[in-house]
Parts: sequence; structure tokens; C-alpha cells
Amino acid sequence: MNGRYDSTFYFFIVSLLGAIYLLVEAGLQVFGRSLCVSGGCGLVAQLARFGDLSIILIGFIALAFLTLLSGLNRKRQSGLLDSAVNLTLIAALAAEGFFVGFQVFWLTEVCLLCLSVFGIFVSLGLLRLLAGWKEAAAGFAAFAAVLCLVGFVLPPRGTALPSDKKMILFYSTECRYCAEIKEEIDKNKLEITPVLVKKYTATLRSLGVDSVPTLFVNGRNEKLLLTGKEAIHRYLDASQSSGKSTPSVPVAPVPKKDSTLKTGSSGSVLPSASLFAPNPIFNPPQDEGACKQEEKCD
Repeated sequence: MNGRYDSTFYFFIVSLLGAIYLLVEAGLQVFGRSLCVSGGCGLVAQLARFGDLSIILIGFIALAFLTLLSGLNRKRQSGLLDSAVNLTLIAALAAEGFFVGFQVFWLTEVCLLCLSVFGIFVSLGLLRLLAGWKEAAAGFAAFAAVLCLVGFVLPPRGTALPSDKKMILFYSTECRYCAEIKEEIDKNKLEITPVLVKKYTATLRSLGVDSVPTLFVNGRNEKLLLTGKEAIHRYLDASQSSGKSTPSVPVAPVPKKDSTLKTGSSGSVLPSASLFAPNPIFNPPQDEGACKQEEKCD
């Protein structure tokens, strides 16, 4: 009986310290500061829909609730309170399965704050097991199940775009437009590195690009993504005519003052519509010569 009582006491202390820990973190975040110094914490803050403060508050509420239940149970032991502690702990460990899985399978950096909270819940689960509550094992089983599910469901992380080349052509072997652009590159001996798009599909889609061929122009002061045979062809023509490997983006020509400016009924000066004409490189005709990344078009 003493062993169970000691475990209950330690459970109360650990949950109380954990709640205080997250309460301090929440208070610091209100003032724009944090106990976490790793880059992963910043990534979580960017990806959380309502900010990482909302996640911290959820963790605080769970730990505060466990503290309350265990404190009441120490004064007057109750099977109902024990069941509530076990169910809350199982739910918390299942939720940790998602948070840990997201870090393992998606984030590129570790969130130390998230891992420390995970450690608190693991410690609480082990204390319940030591106290003889086999129900705590269900919490670890739930954690493992959710972790595996997240690993199966989450798409693979995107691969960073190559940064050591000036121009890169993403292509597919089943796209005839890609073959035509590659032929033009070989014919003119252009310094463009062709790369199969499959490895970079997730990254390009996150940037709104889901078609090939796509040309990535890695300039010093500009980064461009051009999709479709027509857009790439126009850009390469501009590149060759200017004699530069990464030319500045041509803009629609501005007509002379007398043909550009019109006077409105109130005497105000109105710009000509030609000022807002779409750039022909980025807005090619309807037949732009592009295929979806997963599509076969030969």
C-alpha cells in the first residue's frame, strides 16, 4: 500500500510541476518570449492554426486537471477519481502520439519544449504503472497507435530546392513538353541542370507548382519559377538575346507619355491599359505546354 501511496504522491508532484512549467511558458509567450531555444519551437508556432500558445494551454489544462484529480484522490481515495485520472492520462498520451509523430515525420528540427512535455506525460504514465494501474498501459498503446498512424498518413517532407545551380529544369519522363525543352537546352548548350521532378514534388506543390516542365532560376537577387513550355521558351529567348545566364525579368513596355496618359472627365490623368498588360513570359497563351506532375502526356 505504501508503494502505491508514494507513487500517487510523486504523480501529484510531477503533474503539479508540469502545470507550473507550462503556465510559466504561456506567461512568457504573452510577452513574446519563450523557454524553448530550438528552431523546432518556431516551426510549431508557424504551423499551429491558432499559434503554439493554444497548444501550450491545452497541455496546461490537462496537467492541471491531473493535478486536481490526484490531489483530491490523495485526500479521499475514490475509484471514480482513479478512473478519471487513467482516462485523462490515456487521452494525453494519445495526443502526444500525434505531436511526437509530427516532429519525427514532418518537422526538420526538434521542438525541445514539446519533447519535455512528452517526457512529463511519460513519467506520469510510468508512475501509474508502478502504482499497479494496468490501465496506464493503454495510454502507451494509444501513443504507439497514433504515432504509427501519423507516420502512414502524413506525406513525406519536401526536399529543398537545389541551391548550387543557377538554373534547374524539373521534368518528367512522361511529358512531351519536357522532352522538347530538354532538346532545346541541349541544342543551344545552355547551362541548365535537368532534374527529375519526383523527388521535389512535395516542395514544388507547397509553392503552388503542380506541372512540368518547370524552370527554377536561382539568381543572386531573384528566384523565379516558370512553368510550361511557352513560358520557359520565352525566358530562354530573352536570356540568349541579352547574353546573360539569368536575365532580369522583362516588363511590359511603357508607351510614351502622350500615348499612355489620358485625361478623364474631371481633368485627372488616367493610365493607359497597356501599363497593366500581362507579362508575356509569365502569362503565355492558353496552350502553355505543361503537364501535371503525375500525368502522362506524350
